[in-house]
Amino acid sequence: MDDSDKPKMFRTLRGFLDGQEADGPNYFHFSAALRIHGDALPFEQIGQALEALWAVVRPAIGYLKGLKLRCKVNVFCGYWSNCDTAGFEVPHTCLELFTALEVPFGVSVIIA
Repeated sequence: MDDSDKPKMFRTLRGFLDGQEADGPNYFHFSAALRIHGDALPFEQIGQALEALWAVVRPAIGYLKGLKLRCKVNVFCGYWSNCDTAGFEVPHTCLELFTALEVPFGVSVIIA
């Protein structure tokens, strides 16, 4: 059996439908960011309270929950890959931040 007789493998539905995949290896990228939105934000005060994410956020939970009274506070999580059969898992210890801040765990997933 030569290569032309083997079924072609696709890593994305788009590649299957187009009949070709983009060249390059699979990639997987993750990110997380604490976001605070609002009018007249006290940037200096926020910077002093927060100065590296969970280690800094944990002692400032009370402060951030107070900000939620007048600002939108959330954690943005992103996942990017060129493989639509990939996935990720979140250890239970990482969810403590969302529980403490009383914000939902949401993830933006982009397959390109």
